[in-house]
Amino acid sequence: MKLLLCTLNKNKIKEISEVLKNTPINIITLFDLKDNEDVVEDGLTIEANALIKAKHYGDKHQMLAIADDTALEVDYLAGGPGVHTKRYEKTDELRNKKLIRELANTSNKKARFRTVVCLYNPENKKEYYFEGIVNGLIVDEPRGNYGFGYDPIFYIKEKDKTMAELTVEEKNEISHRGKAIKLFGEFINENINNI
Repeated sequence: MKLLLCTLNKNKIKEISEVLKNTPINIITLFDLKDNEDVVEDGLTIEANALIKAKHYGDKHQMLAIADDTALEVDYLAGGPGVHTKRYEKTDELRNKKLIRELANTSNKKARFRTVVCLYNPENKKEYYFEGIVNGLIVDEPRGNYGFGYDPIFYIKEKDKTMAELTVEEKNEISHRGKAIKLFGEFINENINNI
């Protein structure tokens, strides 16, 4: 089964490919199709943004497509940056610095990563959603050399590490995206002929 993975983020491609390696899915990337078009993610929710990407590329290439969007939801910021997680600042480093600054005067560092994966079928216009959540804390200094985005400042108490200190395998076991993709993989295995 061919599946178009709708992202230009090589870290996401690596993570998702690792989780889906034991499924009957043949992953096609936008790089394989030489498609580097950037889609505007202007949805009001991460579910909407995931659908925007999956639908755009799925319709464009007439392939079953998946896309995801992730929100970092921080208690002290009333769930922010939320849907604006990627647009919070221009670079990962600036985003992390800004978040650390905004939480400097509070002891409430609770946060969660929430990912929604959207599977879209351009033939019948059906869409399916899979959600993964991981809870953690925002730390005051970046730690670790793995991962990307907010991973260096997102601390997992059970592992006593930030996301950026986890290997890809460790991260996929407990991460928000890993959980959502596992649910997707289980769905595919059970419904491969009925999507």
